[in-house]
Amino acid sequence: MALSAARRQEVCTAQLFDGFKNYGSSLALYLLIAIFTVLWTLLFVIPGIIKAYSYSMSWFILADNPQMGANAARKYSMQLMKGNKWRLFCLHFSFIGWLLLCILTLGILTFWITPYMHTAEAMFYRDLMEKSANAAPYSPAAPDGTIG
Repeated sequence: MALSAARRQEVCTAQLFDGFKNYGSSLALYLLIAIFTVLWTLLFVIPGIIKAYSYSMSWFILADNPQMGANAARKYSMQLMKGNKWRLFCLHFSFIGWLLLCILTLGILTFWITPYMHTAEAMFYRDLMEKSANAAPYSPAAPDGTIG
């Protein structure tokens, strides 16, 4: 839904369940991200946070490319987020006032803030995709085993 809103397309309640159309890949992506983030966090908290930001666009990539595998979506997210993690952190930090208001309203404001935050992340993803369209295209199976 957030991607549709970011692309100024019609948003309908039927889109709430679009994630279940590709349940296997979504579950695999969730498990991969959880495992890798926990492993990086075991080194120290900061590398775990950095990797979480690296993997943050994986869900949008998988939604755009349902035929793509979970690991390929995670790797493509890492490629997209190179040099953009700080920008996403600043975007998340800009919501700190709203999150404090959520606490003051005992979580009621969360019903309005969460879609707003997800749509802002979708706009961030759209911006990344527009910038990467000018760069070299992504090829998940490069002959030398590298990404890109």
